[in-house]
Amino acid sequence: MKKYPITVHIGNYNGMRDRIDGKGRIQVTMESFLECIPNIIGADVRFIDNQSQDGSWEYIQSLPFGIKECVPQVKIEPKWLSITINNMANMRKSIETSEMPYFWNVENDTYFFRKEDFVKEAIEILETNPDISLVHMRRFTK
Repeated sequence: MKKYPITVHIGNYNGMRDRIDGKGRIQVTMESFLECIPNIIGADVRFIDNQSQDGSWEYIQSLPFGIKECVPQVKIEPKWLSITINNMANMRKSIETSEMPYFWNVENDTYFFRKEDFVKEAIEILETNPDISLVHMRRFTK
């Protein structure tokens, strides 16, 4: 099993909303993730949930890999600030407890379409270009 020198952080709050073909966002994300990067199961994958109430925390708990933690949600106004504070706190928690040299934040509404080579490619870019500190692995379409 391939091990990546990377911590994969997947933050979640109510990831079952906005269903696509009957599946929640977190389900679509994880299905495409595992299809494109099946070896990620052997990596340092961390799920942090902010007390979801839509079944997404239970879905995350059913996944056969990863470190899973449910933490209280900070609620303040405006709502966008609350979301930002929770996301940043969750990422910080994953970063502070990681021993890996690289960190990857995966949002619970991401869809993967490229096979696993892009993780290897991103790590190679970071290791061979000391002036680069961030590799964006998304492809934007119209």
